[in-house]
Amino acid sequence: YSFYTVNGMLVLYVTNAVQGFGFTNGQAATLSSWYQAAIYLTPLVGGFLADRYIGYRRAITIGGIFFMAGHALLAVPDSLPIFYLALTCLFVGNGFFKPNVSSMVGNLYPEGSHLKDKAYLVFYMGINIGAFLAPVVAEYMRTHFGFHPAFFMGAVGMMLSLAIFWSNQKYVRRA
Repeated sequence: YSFYTVNGMLVLYVTNAVQGFGFTNGQAATLSSWYQAAIYLTPLVGGFLADRYIGYRRAITIGGIFFMAGHALLAVPDSLPIFYLALTCLFVGNGFFKPNVSSMVGNLYPEGSHLKDKAYLVFYMGINIGAFLAPVVAEYMRTHFGFHPAFFMGAVGMMLSLAIFWSNQKYVRRA
């Protein structure tokens, strides 16, 4: 949800002279490129740290907290330093969250279990639902309330996700 919310609005936001920062198209493209690069590179570090030191559950929680902080900071208007801090929080959150959710799903059931395929089906269904809902909700919020509340919806989504994640831990063996 976070990825698709920010990905859909980042360039529109930073080029907007009223609610954003009035970046040129070139500046916005450069920022978007660096954002995409960081989003795809940070899982290497987060996955390594989870595998070696902190475990998947803690990594997912840390990532979720950073995601919430990043989206909450994106809701703060008119501050370029806070905007860059928000993007940094999103990079860190993504690094801890993205690789470890997949790993945790893979560790739910033993190799060869038919339930593993079903778990990944549910997992990817959730990703696709988020990919569908994020731009719809973000655009609705942006149109009616502005960019900042639209970005904040990512924090709300992650809060709900972490609440579901932790409230259902009793049903999952320790992986």
